Amino acid sequence: MFRVVNRGDAASTIVLELHVDDLPLYRESVKVAAAASWVQQLQLKQAPLKSIQLRAGSGASRSLQLETSQLLPVAVQLTPSCGADLRRTLQTHPGLRIAADSDNNAAVMAIACAGEAASASLPSLLLPDKTALQPVAAIPWWTYQAQTPIYLDSTWLQRAKNAAINSADEPLLVAGANTLLARRGRHLVSALDLQASALVAQPVYPLLITQLLDQLTTIDLHHGSVTARATPLPEHSDEAPEQPLAPYLILLCLLLLGGEMLLYRKP
Repeated sequence: MFRVVNRGDAASTIVLELHVDDLPLYRESVKVAAAASWVQQLQLKQAPLKSIQLRAGSGASRSLQLETSQLLPVAVQLTPSCGADLRRTLQTHPGLRIAADSDNNAAVMAIACAGEAASASLPSLLLPDKTALQPVAAIPWWTYQAQTPIYLDSTWLQRAKNAAINSADEPLLVAGANTLLARRGRHLVSALDLQASALVAQPVYPLLITQLLDQLTTIDLHHGSVTARATPLPEHSDEAPEQPLAPYLILLCLLLLGGEMLLYRKP
């Protein structure tokens, strides 16, 4: 829906054009009376792939553009060993979709399950081989590098005994002397079995997967929005600038010294 408001004291005519993915979809010449408004509603049958642009004025000289590419579901590439529970979690998330074999080029991140190799071109979540798993005995805790940590009970977790986490990796989740999740460059490496039935059964499981994938991209998967960072304004103070006191102290000392010399001056 868009609305045109004429705040002038005479009727005005304006040409409106709506372009979706650089293709013209709608064009109308609108005459709006003084101090009146005009409203139009349009429904898109298909989500735009790139942008929506509203052009207005003579020759459409003014425009307003909304970039929508980052509002579309994010494609995630999965390796063949990824199980049904993980796939179902991604399919039910409104901000994610599983990249089909035919459109793997559209994927912006990947999940490599069962110790399979990471994608050569995509940031990836690397899951361990499930052949040598053992319970997590200590209480798991997130390090300060982790984003929005969530509660995980040790009874839900199993870790790979021979996980491929090394001392150069940046720990994110730790239990006792064992690192359960770590960052390695643009990848996340997991010693946890993120497809364990006890963990998958927890209500927090979809949030955990989203949190991990959220760290692989700049797109906000929780809210489906694009954020912008503003440069802070310089601080302003109404107080007068601080004046140096040294010259005044020196002048005061000279006056006191001169007065003392006059008091003790002999007639």
